[in-house]
Amino acid sequence: MWAEVDLVYRLPEPDVHGRQVLRPTLLELLGRLFRLVAPPRIHRHRDHGVLAPNARLRSTVVTIGRPLNNDFPVGVKPPP
Repeated sequence: MWAEVDLVYRLPEPDVHGRQVLRPTLLELLGRLFRLVAPPRIHRHRDHGVLAPNARLRSTVVTIGRPLNNDFPVGVKPPP
């Protein structure tokens, strides 16, 4: 059913166990690769503290650096 895959990864230096060559099986290789893929519908970046979505001070921190309402040219609306 599964094709035999002979993957050999040569380490530049021996690891703590003295191995210089790694030969993972197909399932070991796939298991390591799957850990790198983010789960569906979950953001990889989460904000905490004042940048959290429901933080009371978020509006104060996020508005720092935005131009004041009177700094926009005529006919251009400021962002919300």
